[in-house]
Amino acid sequence: MRLLVQSGVQQAKTPRSLNWLNTIRVMLADPVILLVENDELVRTFASECFRDTGLDVVEAANGNDALRVLSSRRDIRAVFTEAFLPGKIDGIEIAYRAREVHSNCVVAVTSGRGLPEREFAGGMHFLHKPYRAEIVAGFLWSEISKRITVD
Repeated sequence: MRLLVQSGVQQAKTPRSLNWLNTIRVMLADPVILLVENDELVRTFASECFRDTGLDVVEAANGNDALRVLSSRRDIRAVFTEAFLPGKIDGIEIAYRAREVHSNCVVAVTSGRGLPEREFAGGMHFLHKPYRAEIVAGFLWSEISKRITVD
């Protein structure tokens, strides 16, 4: 499993233990992520895995549903979206809209077809399919924890 990021390639490692998540959970009260995936089986499996690590998952099957969630929910901390969605609104558009509405939001785009041709903004991440959902969940937790602000 490789995590491709704008500045280069990072090798993802399987977490030996997810116990470190408990500390973060206390601070975040189970952060909400938006999972956008048109394949129902993939979406269901990823959603269950993410929930098992303590993430609160809101699912969307297409770009229109994802935009409705982004505009109606202010508690979204991360967006994990398929790049190539059917219809006019693709995953890259969702990623940009997520950053507009939730400026401190973690944005990760995934696809089994390779990198989309559209350019990524700074701080957006690309993860190749197939991926291991528990590794993606660990990655999301790590990125969300970097954005915690203490007042």
